[in-house]
Amino acid sequence: MSQGAFDVNSARPDTTDLPSLVVPPPAAAPLPWLLHAYGHSLVEGGDDTWGPQFPNRFTSRLASRLRAVEINHAKGASALCNDNEPNRPGAEWATSGGWVTVLQTVVPEPRKDLPLLCPQQLVVLMNGHMEFAIAGPDRTPGLYPGVLRTVLRRLRAAALYEDTHESVRVMGTTERFEGRTRNSGTGLTLITADKGTVDIDVPEWYPGGRAIDVGGTFYEDAAADVIVSLDGRELGIHEVTKIPSATVGDPNPDLTPWSYRIEGHLLTPGKHRIRLEYVNVKGWGSFDYWQIEAIQPPLILLPEAPRMPGEWDTAPVKSNFNVSEEDRLVIDALQRGVAREFTDGNVQYVPLQDLMDHDAPLYTDDELHPNAHGADLIAERLYDHVVANWTRAHALTTGTAVPRDRTQREIQIQKVRSKLGLVKRRILN
Repeated sequence: MSQGAFDVNSARPDTTDLPSLVVPPPAAAPLPWLLHAYGHSLVEGGDDTWGPQFPNRFTSRLASRLRAVEINHAKGASALCNDNEPNRPGAEWATSGGWVTVLQTVVPEPRKDLPLLCPQQLVVLMNGHMEFAIAGPDRTPGLYPGVLRTVLRRLRAAALYEDTHESVRVMGTTERFEGRTRNSGTGLTLITADKGTVDIDVPEWYPGGRAIDVGGTFYEDAAADVIVSLDGRELGIHEVTKIPSATVGDPNPDLTPWSYRIEGHLLTPGKHRIRLEYVNVKGWGSFDYWQIEAIQPPLILLPEAPRMPGEWDTAPVKSNFNVSEEDRLVIDALQRGVAREFTDGNVQYVPLQDLMDHDAPLYTDDELHPNAHGADLIAERLYDHVVANWTRAHALTTGTAVPRDRTQREIQIQKVRSKLGLVKRRILN
């Protein structure tokens, strides 16, 4: 699909005509050597997580197949969980990880010249299981697409400039919020009155053609609408004040991120000036950073959140919610809609539900997490998507190592191990 086919700043992505399953294209050989993994307990597998632990961690199994180094940032139950407030009753165990971790760990350095290479190479971003805040009869899905876009854009960025950078000039009534936030850096600028502006001077060495994102945060009733202009021409408005609360009747999480994308085809080599004008200020609006997208973004896999046979009440650590199948389908459609807005194909939705047979021994005792065999099936599916979408040109552009392909003997051994594992589990069960 051509560039600009979707409104990448819309409140809700275009989910019309989405296929029920996304089939990867024909295989290509080269693979990356560094894997970043984000998500919740399915991804973490840590000692403090019920169920998966390391042997059942599908990202580690994927890294083994790729001969990649895994950097696992996942923690607890959080993925892009929009309601992971530290003080929310029943959610204290789910407050680290997810978009919090992504936005804090993926902070590219400011650059003075080219090349615009991304520090990420291959990313698995597992979200959806805990997105109870965005679907259901008494919930609102409006928060999720913007948070997911902001996270994906950060993962694809090559250069990031904080609100205190010399390229940024703030005018109007403002305050400085100090301290590490859930977005980036050591603080952000709060615009506390209407008509406050932020001017951003794009450096002269900027090559053109690469998208630029501007971003900030909002919090509970604190928000503002942001009019975005480029060289004096208004591009659009990001209506933060119209973003619904995380759940009906509940406030948004602390410092929820927002971002607005200026498409690369609008930007040419040489200096541009971006202006952000804050209107309809409620409490405060904010500016946190601007960033330039990488010349070669990473390959990002968005695994489907499969429906597990268990309920949260079966887990040793109880929670105050369950994700229904109706919720899961809403989450899934929004995720796929956002993924296809990245028309270069480097954000890939990966179907998993067809693998997770509820009648097969693929789960741990809590029936919420895949066991070793279930993790193996997921890892193989992700591996197929990496092979299908990672090209040698991509590897050469990013300067990453290309590991050798698996030999036929290794492939056969893996198939035999998988079959034996399934037979063994059937006998034991």
